Amino acid sequence: MDPGFTQLLYHTLVAWNMNSGAARLKPLPEFRSALLVHADAIAGLASQDLRECADAEGLAYELWDLIENLGVSENKAKLAVGTKTLHHLVPSLVPPMDRAYTRVFFQWYGQMFQYQQAGFLGDVLPFLVEIAKELDLDSELTGRGWRTSSTKLLDNAVVGYCLEKRLSLLGYE
Repeated sequence: MDPGFTQLLYHTLVAWNMNSGAARLKPLPEFRSALLVHADAIAGLASQDLRECADAEGLAYELWDLIENLGVSENKAKLAVGTKTLHHLVPSLVPPMDRAYTRVFFQWYGQMFQYQQAGFLGDVLPFLVEIAKELDLDSELTGRGWRTSSTKLLDNAVVGYCLEKRLSLLGYE
């Protein structure tokens, strides 16, 4: 992987709060090395598109296996940093997920999300695949601002819904 790209990815994840609070990215050299270890697996996903997924459960299993072993952070909880990292590497396939919006939107309790992340991905990904297939998330909608890919549009919709309905980690505001 290109060192310049991995540095930009690292700084993007820092800007997305993946190196603050309980989230701890590994130092940049270790982050870069972890990605290199998994470069073939990541490249194998590059041609896939969430909108064309025929086996969402199989995809969830494959993604979780990669996320669990990716090794880009010190976190015990790996879903948020894993999906946000992979989102930038395979943006047509992996939507970014987090506890603040994705967890709240899909109504998973904090402890469930924290300790059953593989289960969360397995439950949520089929819904996201179905939504991606149902909506016309074509190139006319992407490419500007926060609309970088169809999976980012899905994330934007989840965040927008939570903000509109005033949903938060603490419940209704």
